[in-house]
Amino acid sequence: MTESLFQILNYYVNSNPDSAFVFPIIKHDNPMFQYKDIQWSRKVYNKKLKQLADLCNINKNLTSYVRKHSFATQAMLNDVPLNAIISMLGHSDLKTTQVYLKSLPENMLDQYSDKILNL
Repeated sequence: MTESLFQILNYYVNSNPDSAFVFPIIKHDNPMFQYKDIQWSRKVYNKKLKQLADLCNINKNLTSYVRKHSFATQAMLNDVPLNAIISMLGHSDLKTTQVYLKSLPENMLDQYSDKILNL
């Protein structure tokens, strides 16, 4: 765990030590309401991502899905092993991760072909 990640987690854990959850997004005990808390939090998060995109002049619709897809793609492009990507995304199987890695950039496919041909 990086030092900055440790500091962030430590902040939230110490802010609410009696909670079973790290981040303060779940406010209810009832599972149905907990699910709604999560949905609401994701909606707010995606709204903040849109604001961030506007501030940075990014002309894409940023969402939590796009963030996760971008992370997975960057990990793959940086030769992070597939098993590590699966773990980092919190997936339990390859099929779920493949959704995020479904399209390899053309230049990457060309590089793989060149690598094979130059063996």
